[in-house]
Amino acid sequence: MKPEKQQDAVATCLEGNLYLKRDDYRVYAEHLSKHLGLVLTEDDLDDRDVAEIFYRALTERLRGFHEQPTRDNIEALRGDLGILSEYLWTNPCRIGFLARTLDREYSLETHTVNCVFIGLGLRVMYAGRDLERLELNSLALGLAVHDIGMLRVPDFIKDKPSVLMHSDRQTMKKHPDTGMNMLSRLQVKDPVVEECVLGHHERINGSGYPGRLKGDQVGFYARICGLADAFCAAIGERPHREGRDVEEAARQFYDDPAFDSRQTALLVQLIERRNEDCPLPFVPRQKSE
Repeated sequence: MKPEKQQDAVATCLEGNLYLKRDDYRVYAEHLSKHLGLVLTEDDLDDRDVAEIFYRALTERLRGFHEQPTRDNIEALRGDLGILSEYLWTNPCRIGFLARTLDREYSLETHTVNCVFIGLGLRVMYAGRDLERLELNSLALGLAVHDIGMLRVPDFIKDKPSVLMHSDRQTMKKHPDTGMNMLSRLQVKDPVVEECVLGHHERINGSGYPGRLKGDQVGFYARICGLADAFCAAIGERPHREGRDVEEAARQFYDDPAFDSRQTALLVQLIERRNEDCPLPFVPRQKSE
């Protein structure tokens, strides 16, 4: 290194700055993904990089949970999600970075992390800055395990490279009830989590399942989780079709009577404004919540 370059490097270090090569940064990011609590204390991390670190960490955590859905693994997952909730609660504008980090790969883990990011984004958009940290914790876990019942659906149905037959669809429709049974065995008794698991396929026009609920019978968190799940399914690559463009997929739900119109409007705003410094519209919280 030339003397002037050495002097520049020394001056940079003395100022408290450190630059890493891209290959070295990947190692650092891998370390952070296994120690997520550090992202709350590292002041110099770029929010774009942090969003990718969360995505990597949660994907790996969910993969372990899906392989062994045990009490210990769900508690480890809850811990990582609590760090994400803290990260958003500290600065709600960060939902934009999460919404930029969606992955369209076909797997239950990537679909689930997409749902966590979009579902939390919808809740933050809905509340503006008036957020309850513990509520975010519960919703994050509900979004992360809403499809837990899919672990009991045979792979030949989930991975079928064609449109499902009627019998296959009936098997798929049992996964919310299966998920509730699994939650009971895991001793998870959070009503927000239960609402996400049982109600994420209910629709306000009565077209959903398993309870064929309608209107106000479909809970607030079930509506958020259902919209996030449907949107993320639309953009995901599947064996029998390509994923839709992200902005086009958001707009397709805007006038859909099956979904909450306020939430679909916020979804469009979140996706269309995700590249701005802060996508929040600062919607006031309703007294009826």
